[in-house]
Amino acid sequence: MDRYIGLDAHTSSCTVAVVGPSGRRLTSQVVETNARSLVSAIEAIPKSRHLCLEEGALAGWLYEMLAPHVQEIVVTAVPQSRGPKSDKRDAFGLAEMLRIGAIPRKVYKQRGRFTQLAYLARAYQMLVSDDVRVQNRIKSLLRSRGVQVAGSAVYTTAGRSAYVDRLPVEPKTMADLLYQQHDHLAHLRKQAQKEMIAEARKHPEYRCVKSCPGLGDVRAALLLPVVVTPYRFANKRQFWAYCGLAVISRSSSDWVRTRTGEWMKAPVQQTRGLNKNFNHTLKTVYKGAATTVVGLAKLAESDPETRCTWVTRRSDSGTQAGPIPQFAGDPLPDRDALAQRANMLAVDAASCVEHLPATFVEAVEWNDEAQNFSVELSGRHAGYHTFDRVVANVGFTPDLDLCGPLQVFYSPTTEGPAPLAQLLEKQTQTGSVAATAELAQALLSPEPDFYVLGSKSYGRRSDFTIADGHAQIRALFTIIGDRETLDLYKTHPA
Repeated sequence: MDRYIGLDAHTSSCTVAVVGPSGRRLTSQVVETNARSLVSAIEAIPKSRHLCLEEGALAGWLYEMLAPHVQEIVVTAVPQSRGPKSDKRDAFGLAEMLRIGAIPRKVYKQRGRFTQLAYLARAYQMLVSDDVRVQNRIKSLLRSRGVQVAGSAVYTTAGRSAYVDRLPVEPKTMADLLYQQHDHLAHLRKQAQKEMIAEARKHPEYRCVKSCPGLGDVRAALLLPVVVTPYRFANKRQFWAYCGLAVISRSSSDWVRTRTGEWMKAPVQQTRGLNKNFNHTLKTVYKGAATTVVGLAKLAESDPETRCTWVTRRSDSGTQAGPIPQFAGDPLPDRDALAQRANMLAVDAASCVEHLPATFVEAVEWNDEAQNFSVELSGRHAGYHTFDRVVANVGFTPDLDLCGPLQVFYSPTTEGPAPLAQLLEKQTQTGSVAATAELAQALLSPEPDFYVLGSKSYGRRSDFTIADGHAQIRALFTIIGDRETLDLYKTHPA
């Protein structure tokens, strides 16, 4: 007889709830969070065992430990909580969802022989993110003291002294500590990259993946532990959606009557954009690449000798001119204009931009004597080139150190405040826009008089806009002003 098990896991204890095939609640118990106790509790339940647990910090460890002791194990994204809540309720809720087949979203956890590579890839990405944050803090410190800084020369050993010497005595110690942190992180970053690539080369799939145009050592190593196997996707369209390249269409009131009384389909704009349940770093790279190319094109207008070489992993598309994806009815016209401008520069033979599709960077070396970069390219346009400047477009994750001691709860999937993350997910699924009062409630947290606004509130999501920030501030005014109609953005007559 089948047994459906819900496991609500926490650092010190786990609640195990069991439901029968008819939906009857059979038993529940609290178990200490350690391997021996959990395995004993699961094995005491009659077969066949079907286990469901929520995605979180413990999910990977629980999956690896409990998978051999159950016939089925499912990890689900954290569902939105409504009404009364407790560990026991949550555990029975997970068991019931598994029994009736109502799991909203499954999280793939079966890393198998890629487990070691997954940890190394995660360490590399964390070190890259930490290094970028320290670099931003260095520039922020210099700018806060009126020191104008731009480019990457400020991070080099030879160039940093020219900026530090312009600081007063008081902030110099802080600058020295930040530079020491940057130097250590840069060293660890190279070491992590070396170990990650060495581990990736142990897998036969690595050589096959690297042969694809645009996938070098680092990208192939990062891809393997994420995808694991292409057979977990039913078709190529599901993989497109996983990469954030699926077009979402929604419509309502599709049919109207004509003057003769017949029904006809109304000319409704259905395209709402690309899917938002995807790898957010990928979209950030696309947008960053387009912004870089357009910026260099503007530079070339003022200096005709400026040339830009745009290297992209993506090959030419037969249905679209240019490397940046576009879709009809983009709700953000500025984004559509940016993509259109970047694509036009890429395909125009007379422009200052040379686009090299299906190509990736194999190596970059700085030449001190010539003061330029020597770059080795592989793929369709393999060869050696020299450049004065190399720009890499990368994504970012929010820095949560400031909120560490505070009572602010974050979503494990977006790393944004949990109430707002749930509201944004609801908007994504329904296509609706939250009212000011609803948005105001999502900004509240257990920490008194503390609110997270702006792009940091969206966490890893890449769809934050200035209009969203203005809406958050309007909602915040209604809280701190204790007036629902208060709008300090409203224009008043002089």
